[in-house]
Amino acid sequence: MLFPDRVYRGFIPWEQVYFHGLKPHLLVGSGKFIHEVNLTPASLHDLASSLPLPLDLPEGAELYLDGGYEHHLHEDLFREAQGIVSMGIRRENRGRDVPTGP
Repeated sequence: MLFPDRVYRGFIPWEQVYFHGLKPHLLVGSGKFIHEVNLTPASLHDLASSLPLPLDLPEGAELYLDGGYEHHLHEDLFREAQGIVSMGIRRENRGRDVPTGP
């Protein structure tokens, strides 16, 4: 096995499946060009990978995130520290509106 340690053991809840390895996290621009890549062990939550990324984006840039990266505190940190508007794909029951600007 390529990644035998327990830290590389991840779980996909909607499929009820465990897997071993790494998870890729990509920052892709509007032209579908990959700007940044980060690999994390499968056991880490997606939010753990979003903070170490340098996110070399202009102030006021919109960052669209899937549900795995959705966390109100992190959205506020992106906005305050880097001037980035985090646009998480919301579930209806999450209780926070999508931000409209910085």
